Amino acid sequence: MKLFSAFEDFKNETLAGIPSKFGRLRFLAEMRKDGKYQHWGMSKMHGDEAAQNAIAEAHSETFEQSLTIPIPALLAEDSAGDAARLSADIPPAVPCELRGGTVRHFRWILRVAELLKRSSKPSSPGA
Repeated sequence: MKLFSAFEDFKNETLAGIPSKFGRLRFLAEMRKDGKYQHWGMSKMHGDEAAQNAIAEAHSETFEQSLTIPIPALLAEDSAGDAARLSADIPPAVPCELRGGTVRHFRWILRVAELLKRSSKPSSPGA
């Protein structure tokens, strides 16, 4: 049995199963209720404070990555259309610790991703 820190556990065992940055941000946003992350297994295994800190750290890291990865790479991994879903409900997707990023930059990336995805769809023959 490998022993991981709470952050390593969450990142390697939970987030690793979600293939896209936008999907991870959506998952993290859905986990946060009233400013606290809800993850029973992490709290049980590592304690509530360590779980909160680990998930918040992973949220900030994922947010930062979404701001620094080229948009075509983000689009390539976003097969589930999570960018469009995030655009509809941005605030929960934004972590408390922005690490120098901004909500404005994040909105811009989501908007550009949405426009690129829309423009890459084949037009209908009757149009």
